[in-house]
Amino acid sequence: MSKSLIQLKREAIESTTFRGHDMGEWNDVYKGTSVCHCKVCNMQVAVTTNPAPNDIDIGGEAVALGCIDQGSILYTVTAKGYVISVLDSDGSVTESYTAYNHPHDSGQQLLIDDPIALTIDQLRVMAKATAEDMAIEYDILLKNIHEESIDIIVTGGNDNE
Repeated sequence: MSKSLIQLKREAIESTTFRGHDMGEWNDVYKGTSVCHCKVCNMQVAVTTNPAPNDIDIGGEAVALGCIDQGSILYTVTAKGYVISVLDSDGSVTESYTAYNHPHDSGQQLLIDDPIALTIDQLRVMAKATAEDMAIEYDILLKNIHEESIDIIVTGGNDNE
């Protein structure tokens, strides 16, 4: 007894999700046969309710191979500005962008109460928007944008302690 198209699609999505794919919408090729592609790597899965002899009902690269992640974007925000890094699939930095929170001297450190400085929340919004623009430029999915947290430790007193 052959499986229904709905059952085959469900099994195909289960298999491709297990391999890390983020599958798009199904496209009906002809009666009883549908295909869809991974939104990340574009690998395909096809299902057919009536496979030819010695053929299979679920097939394609997406059920056989893991998803090839196309990279990610990591951004870090501090009161001094932000840094955005484009990472390839193995985590190596391929591009970096830095914006400092001062209009005159990019190397100058800011005091937190500097009246011309942006707040950390304003910087975070700017960094996220810039990261999204970079994701589009580098063909990276928006879900692969991450903010890295940095714990800032403020100490007081004598530096010799």
